[in-house]
Amino acid sequence: GQGAEAMPSVATEDFFMGRGMPVVLGAAAAGVVALASGSGSAAVGASASTVVTGAFTAGPAVSGNGLAVNLYKADKTLLTTNPVNLDVSGKFSVDIGNYTGVVLVQLIDNSTGADYRDEATGLNLDLVGDLLSMGTVGAGSNTLNINPLTTMAVKLAGVTSSGGNLSGAYDSAKAATANADIAKAFGLVGDVTKLDSTPLINADGTANTSASDLGKVLAALSGLDAKNGGLQA
Repeated sequence: GQGAEAMPSVATEDFFMGRGMPVVLGAAAAGVVALASGSGSAAVGASASTVVTGAFTAGPAVSGNGLAVNLYKADKTLLTTNPVNLDVSGKFSVDIGNYTGVVLVQLIDNSTGADYRDEATGLNLDLVGDLLSMGTVGAGSNTLNINPLTTMAVKLAGVTSSGGNLSGAYDSAKAATANADIAKAFGLVGDVTKLDSTPLINADGTANTSASDLGKVLAALSGLDAKNGGLQA
C-alpha cells in the first residue's frame, strides 16, 4: 500500500522468479495472505515468567486497528483470559506466567474498521479471516511474530482455521520444521516466526528504507493477493 508515488517498481511475478520460485507457489501463498523479559536475578525458589512478544505484518498496522491475539497452549486451552489488543504499531506482549512449551497465536479482528495499509493498493483495509503463528516458548522473553508466512507454516504443521475455529494438533517439532521450511521456500534463513518483518512502507504510505527481507517478501505477496480479492487466512 505505497500509493501512486511509492509502489514497488518490480513486478510481483519477477520478484518470485528472481528467487527461483515458481509463480504458482507465490499465487498459492497469496490466498493465505524486546518489550518485556524475565531476565535478571530471580528470588530463590521463584521461576521467571514466560513472556511472548510479536508483531503483526501484512502491510503496516494502522492507528485504530481492531486487532487482538489469543494464545493457546498445547492442550488447546487459552493462556489469555481475554484477547490481547495490539498496539498502534501492530505489536503485542503477553506474560503467560510459568507456562513453557508450544504456543499457538491466533490473530483476530474485533472491528469492521481498517486494520492495515495494503502495500499493493495503497488502501487501508480490514483484515479478512485470521492469521496464525506457532512455536515453542521458554522462561523469559520469546518472539512469535504473525503474518501470512507464519500462517502458512502453521497450516504446513497440520493446524487449520475455519471461521476462527482451530483444528489439528499443536506440535512443537512440526512447528519448528514448518517454520524453517516456509522461510527457506521464500529465500529466507531461520525460523519465520522470529524473522524481522519490517514492512516496505510506513503506515502513512511513505517508503520505508529499513524494510527487512521478510517485509519485502510480504509486499510481493500483497501484489499477488490484490488479484485474489484481499488477504485471507
